[in-house]
Amino acid sequence: MKKSFYFLIVLFLSVYFFSCSAEKDLAKKIYVYGYDFTEYTKKGFLFTPEQYLGEYESIGILEVEIYPEIKEGRKQGSNQYGTSNYGENTEWLYNPVQTKEVLDSLYNIGKRMGADAVVRLEINDVAEERIGFINFIHGKRAVGFAIKRKK
Repeated sequence: MKKSFYFLIVLFLSVYFFSCSAEKDLAKKIYVYGYDFTEYTKKGFLFTPEQYLGEYESIGILEVEIYPEIKEGRKQGSNQYGTSNYGENTEWLYNPVQTKEVLDSLYNIGKRMGADAVVRLEINDVAEERIGFINFIHGKRAVGFAIKRKK
């Protein structure tokens, strides 16, 4: 009886570890993030995550949050009866918000306010909770302090 019990435990553990090992392996991933401010610098506008140490005039705090447009789409195919099931064949289509879009927004708002720089810049991914088929919508948020540098 004892031998059968030990045999079952060993069998269970070996099945568990060997069958689950493929699910535990993860491929190496490398993510590189960067923002190119050259386009704005050529226009005389400064974006920096740092504090500005020169003389400046305060303009205001800017914050932009952008979420993508989401449209309902239909997956190709049908169920075993040849008809479409709403829940199973519905997919939500959207293009992720690009960092350039939030930077362009900060730039345009800052210029209209008379700024030539946004300092202490922070850019983050954000998620907004929604009710219905989509639980979260992912967007981008940028915030900074708009100033006019004194030359």
